[in-house]
Amino acid sequence: MKAQAAFEFLVLAALILLLFTMSVGIYFMDMQEGSALNDSMKANSVCMGVASSLNALAATGGNSSYTFALPELINGKNYTVRISAAGRAARVDYGEGGASCALQFANVTNSTGSTLFELGKNATVRNNGGVFVVG
Repeated sequence: MKAQAAFEFLVLAALILLLFTMSVGIYFMDMQEGSALNDSMKANSVCMGVASSLNALAATGGNSSYTFALPELINGKNYTVRISAAGRAARVDYGEGGASCALQFANVTNSTGSTLFELGKNATVRNNGGVFVVG
């Protein structure tokens, strides 16, 4: 009788341990998915901020400037912001993905005359009579 009770106790403990292990696994899978979604939303936020700032600068007229103060990392990950004048888009790329946002104008260039370039995290943009120069 004692052996049967001990065996039943061990079976019950094993089932509880199995349930706990499955719960921990599901929790960590959800955390990983949540982290990926958080990275994507933060990249989208940075992209929208860049596009919004450039579009607002376009509306202010000539001889105006704006200095970006972008975050150093997106949730602890390095990222790059690329501007494409031909595609009229700003793109934020980080480790596993990225986000893209539309620009309202195509006349943007960097200091070397390139229309496809990376935007520095503290870059200054000048509106020189409708042509946006990033320095």
